[in-house]
This record gives sequence, C-alpha cells and structure tokens, in this order.
Amino acid sequence: MTTPLDPKIWDDEIKKAEAFLDELAVWLEEQGYKVERKVKTARDSAEGIVLEANNGEYSVVLLLKRRMARSWARSLRRSISERVIRDANPPVLTLLAEQELAEKRA
Repeated sequence: MTTPLDPKIWDDEIKKAEAFLDELAVWLEEQGYKVERKVKTARDSAEGIVLEANNGEYSVVLLLKRRMARSWARSLRRSISERVIRDANPPVLTLLAEQELAEKRA
C-alpha cells in the first residue's frame, strides 16, 4: 500500500511549472491552437501522463523535454517520453522546451 502524494509539499515547483506552461500556452494560442494546460502530481511521471492521456479526450499530447539524453546511461533506461509514446492512445509530439522558448523570444 502506498501513501497518497501530498501536492502541498510541491507548491513552489507546481507554481513554476504553471508559469512555464502559461507562457507556452499563450504562444500556442497565438499560433491558432486550442490549448488545455494541466499540472498534476504523480508518483511516476510517465504513468501519470499516460493515465491522463488515455482517460481524457485529447487529439494529441505535447511533451516538452528539457534536454536530449547524451550519455551511455540512456541505453540502460527508457525515457519518460519513450514510455508515454509507447503506452498513450493519442499521438505524442515531443519538443525541446528550452530551444522552443529561446526561438520564441528571439
């Protein structure tokens, strides 16, 4: 049996994530996309994303990666993106978040 995750512990991180997503959501809406932003807590990131993607009525899931995996350790584990791509029902699009926002600001 596991203990429920208390999101109050992570308030600062949740607020940072929401602020980051707000900026990106505005940019996507300016491009003509309908955007729904959600920040949720989960013990396992990939599992939480897949659960939401499969239970919601989404046409696509957009995953923002902070960086590309560069080391040999990548071959020893699967990334969150790979797990979501494999298990989510809707199509999954991954982008490098830092690069996209840098291009947007330029």
